[in-house]
Amino acid sequence: MNTKRNIPLNYAFLFLAFMRPTISIWVLFMTKRGLSLLEIGLLESIFHMGSMILEVPTGALADIYGRKIVRIFGRISAILSTILMIISSNFLMYAVSFILSALSYNLESGTGDALLYESCEDAGINDKYDKILGKAYTISTVGDSIGALIGGFLISRYLYMPYYIELLSNVIALIISMMMKEVKLKEEKKVHQKAFEGIKYIFKEKCLLYFFIIASTFSASMTSISFYNQKYFTIIGIPVVYFGAIFFAQGISNSLGSYISEKIERALKIHLLPIAFVASILIVVMLSIAKSFMGVVLMILLEVVSGILETYFVRVINKRIENTIRATVISTQSLMFSLFMIILFPLVGYIADKFNFFASYICISGLLLISLSMYALFTKKLAKNST
Repeated sequence: MNTKRNIPLNYAFLFLAFMRPTISIWVLFMTKRGLSLLEIGLLESIFHMGSMILEVPTGALADIYGRKIVRIFGRISAILSTILMIISSNFLMYAVSFILSALSYNLESGTGDALLYESCEDAGINDKYDKILGKAYTISTVGDSIGALIGGFLISRYLYMPYYIELLSNVIALIISMMMKEVKLKEEKKVHQKAFEGIKYIFKEKCLLYFFIIASTFSASMTSISFYNQKYFTIIGIPVVYFGAIFFAQGISNSLGSYISEKIERALKIHLLPIAFVASILIVVMLSIAKSFMGVVLMILLEVVSGILETYFVRVINKRIENTIRATVISTQSLMFSLFMIILFPLVGYIADKFNFFASYICISGLLLISLSMYALFTKKLAKNST
């Protein structure tokens, strides 16, 4: 089997790994299991702290021991995390589940992108990478959308069923990951050496560092909005019965953005990032004053822009990194995202509690504006990165 077969296998893997019926209902699940909102908030913090600690070492593992084996262990961690969510009866057991979930996220983060890029390179189809990446991100977000729809439908009647479905999808994804071919030779270096090498590489490549900061700011802003959207929809008067359909529509919109990202970049070239940032800022500002169904429309539009930019970020970053250090460097960018989330997520919640929910969106739009200003300052270097 040559590495070209990794590409369709990767499509199937991403659909199953991201088809998570629990993603939109885990807070409700845990409240029904008797946890307080404070405990749920602490578990979310545990996830991000674990992710921050494990991110770079797991990327280094992928660069040293190979992409395939690390991806396999990522699915095993996801399976164990899901089993613990089903059988847990106290906060400590849930905390272990969240740590395993963070580990599975870290083991896949960077590893999957590196495997796809290097499979294309090894198969001699690098010229098709942009389209293949867009399709991969589209498939993963479609899987995510279907999972959210299933979870929203089942949670009111069958509390544990979303977790059983997620467990099964991860088992199948594990089998698919075992069928892939390794594209990375083992390297005789220790994990801490490879991790240090990746961090040093980023600070040496200043343009890449600036791009990481901008990408992490955007991703953390969009993720924070996404996490709080249930509360947002409640405030603007959207009935809870429509939430599942709305989350599905958001996911499909994000997948559409991923699919057309490469085409949009070809049309706009170096202007893609500033135009997309301006569009995001305008939409977030309008969200802060939107009423009723208009807020849903704006949220769906924001998902399209998010899909376009997130896929664009991955393309640009992959093309700037050497193969021997790819997973480590991409994991470093994910570490930066986790740091931003640890600060931004509770800050947005605090502003919403202290003033009002819409004031938090104004702050996010201000943060995006600062990132856009940073792009303006380093536009020549960033333009060079995108070629």
